[in-house]
Amino acid sequence: MEKSKLVSAIFLAGILLANLAFWYRMDGQIHDLKQQVASMQPGATTFDLYNMKEELLQQMKYEESILSSQDISLDIVEGKVHSTVTIVPKEWNINEKVFITIGDRKQEAMSTTETSFESTFSFDVPMPIRPIVSFETDQAVRQEALQEAPLSDILRLHVDSTWIEKDYKSEGPSRLQFHLYSQLEESQFLLKDEPTVKCLLVEETTENKLTSKLQVESKGREGKMWVYELIMEETDELEGYYHVQLTVESSAGLSFKSAGPIAGIVLNKEEFGSHYMETGTMELYPAW
Repeated sequence: MEKSKLVSAIFLAGILLANLAFWYRMDGQIHDLKQQVASMQPGATTFDLYNMKEELLQQMKYEESILSSQDISLDIVEGKVHSTVTIVPKEWNINEKVFITIGDRKQEAMSTTETSFESTFSFDVPMPIRPIVSFETDQAVRQEALQEAPLSDILRLHVDSTWIEKDYKSEGPSRLQFHLYSQLEESQFLLKDEPTVKCLLVEETTENKLTSKLQVESKGREGKMWVYELIMEETDELEGYYHVQLTVESSAGLSFKSAGPIAGIVLNKEEFGSHYMETGTMELYPAW
């Protein structure tokens, strides 16, 4: 009897100790959570104040503006930049003429609906596109400068390149796969149709350029990207370090070139064959 009581007491003591340990751990976790919340509150308050400030500034800009809405769209037509500016005024008097000015060019905007006006500009070379809208009568002029369109960002492509690794015993030419795309939604028109791409193999020391030993295969479209493979044909007799340069011509006639090599490769006649070097992401800009 005494033995069973002792066992029960030990069992109950074990449960009590386990509960105490559990609550001790819980208390520590609650304390840690309180500290995390306390540290987050100042940041959250600053974030909320920042959002309130931005909303207030946007509201003030809208109230000060003479326009209900504005839009600047870009396109490439026969190698030229076409910029179409569309505006909707908050108020418009039938006696007012609406003009849009970009740089030193001023054009009357045509009414596209009862409430909106539009004008298209064409440029041979890029220039800052910050339109000024004016509503003019013989007695007065109301005008507003629109936000500048980030032309250098919009007219920019990107390419990601990767060498297709192969065992040194494998036969066949070296291959470089690259993906051509634009990061901004406003730039998607640049690659609406498949462009023409060309690659050059440039020897680092002599800068000799080779094209006859290169073949570019189109692999079609993946999402918003065009995929290609560069096939290094008949390079067994070449030695040295070579850069791969890329040029792109859009279907609208605008040419792009990479800011630098999109890849690099060491070629030699030894049994180890080609040694792959640089790959990564490179930007391409218009070649005006």
